[in-house]
Amino acid sequence: MIKERDSYALPEGDGIITETAPLSVLSGVAIETLAEPSASPRKRRSPPKPRPDKIPGGRKAKLGDVPRPQLATLDDQPPAGAKWVHEIKFDGYRTLARIEKGSVALFTRNGHDWTERYQPIADALAQLKCKSAILDGEVCVQLPSGATNFAALQQALRENAQEKLVFFAFDLVYLDGFDLSKSPQLERKRALAGLIAPLVHETSPVQYSEHHTGSGAELFAQRSMPKVRHCWR
Repeated sequence: MIKERDSYALPEGDGIITETAPLSVLSGVAIETLAEPSASPRKRRSPPKPRPDKIPGGRKAKLGDVPRPQLATLDDQPPAGAKWVHEIKFDGYRTLARIEKGSVALFTRNGHDWTERYQPIADALAQLKCKSAILDGEVCVQLPSGATNFAALQQALRENAQEKLVFFAFDLVYLDGFDLSKSPQLERKRALAGLIAPLVHETSPVQYSEHHTGSGAELFAQRSMPKVRHCWR
């Protein structure tokens, strides 16, 4: 972010903002106090591990083959109303992960098994504390800016640079004997977040795709978010 000159800008030499306003606007604590080693950071609360029998809409079912993924439908305008949530559309390959008794297989949207090409992701998902699951997501490569880039993904696959691959999980279709495909979207995402939380850190090959509530039109209008997926809750 670059701050342009505005009515609040001070001429050079007219003081430093941390001297004239030394307290944090969030906590009211001085910067020096926040920097002290004794000031322990607040830990982010991890979502609870999901219980599939408690997820609304879940149905007992045997683990089957990976289903064909539900694809996006193009439209001229973002949908309106509170019954929609919005996600960033990643620039990568749609991928479904099938987990059974510690064995992980990763499939493309057309059903091709690409587990060997995505081996670090499969190895990470094998650590999940579940007997069986089907996760939906996107395999990507991130640029230094954090944005995903399809050309960079193709290059990484050509060079077998598997360490660059990241699986952004955005849905949980099946978990431990329960078909969740008819469960509300937010219930599935809540369960997904709890399931993969132990794997997720800043540089992990598995990441959780956050969703956004509110106005889809406003989110879509952000220049930093050129592609947005809108999901029925």
